[in-house]
Amino acid sequence: MYASALSLIRKLDLTPKQEKFVQLYVTADAQGMSPAECAIEAGYSKKTAAVIAANLVNPARYPKVVEKISLLREQYNQKYQITYGNHLRKLGQIRDACIENKAWTGAVNAEIARGKAAGLYVERKEILHGSLDKMSEKELQNELERLMEEFSTVVDVSSEEVEEPIAIKA
Repeated sequence: MYASALSLIRKLDLTPKQEKFVQLYVTADAQGMSPAECAIEAGYSKKTAAVIAANLVNPARYPKVVEKISLLREQYNQKYQITYGNHLRKLGQIRDACIENKAWTGAVNAEIARGKAAGLYVERKEILHGSLDKMSEKELQNELERLMEEFSTVVDVSSEEVEEPIAIKA
């Protein structure tokens, strides 16, 4: 299986940037890199890295890239004897050992890692585009009113007129 997977990996023609992204993406967890960071490191623009990374791992958009990621992961799993079951079992053992030694932080971290591996946690990052600097005074006022209305149950703010603006030093 190892040899056939290797020959199939070689047959998938990807661009050099895609190749680099696949390599980084497969080892991203060990390196502590996000998919967007993998895209940047592979040579994609910082401005569009998050979108590009999301597209590259989308099988509808880039099936060859997704297939290569899958094959490379399988290759690493075979090489390092890592399987989903073994991974969860080892994390469980680490958690149990931490509990026995009253190392509560380690136990919690191992359990969180097990949950992440099982897909119980979804990491969500939002990249907001735009800037307050680019908004007109009216757009700012509308946005503030919208936010005050949306979060009125959380924040109790009453506005008062200010006759003289306050100077803010940067």
